[in-house]
Amino acid sequence: MKKVLLLLALFLFITSIQAQKAKENNPEEDTAAMNEQFRQILKVAEKDKSIKYKTGKVDINSEVELDVPVGFKFMDKADAEYVVYDFWGNPKSDNSILGMVVKIVFLF
Repeated sequence: MKKVLLLLALFLFITSIQAQKAKENNPEEDTAAMNEQFRQILKVAEKDKSIKYKTGKVDINSEVELDVPVGFKFMDKADAEYVVYDFWGNPKSDNSILGMVVKIVFLF
């Protein structure tokens, strides 16, 4: 529920900024931009639902076990790579990402 409220607040914030700019710009372009931003927010929410976060003791691989502290959660290698490379846009590098520990309220 917190994530939905966070997404809604983010959308309203972006919408208010876009509304201010609409006074100066073409309203049709602004509406299209807002619609695209809303689609991106929905995409993030859908992807976040598909991530299987883990807490407590997590086996990262055959050599590494991680104890995820209270207040944090762990996403596996594939999901972490999606966030780092695809969503955040970082350049792909070697095979060094094993996963990602994030705050329990994390929403990429």
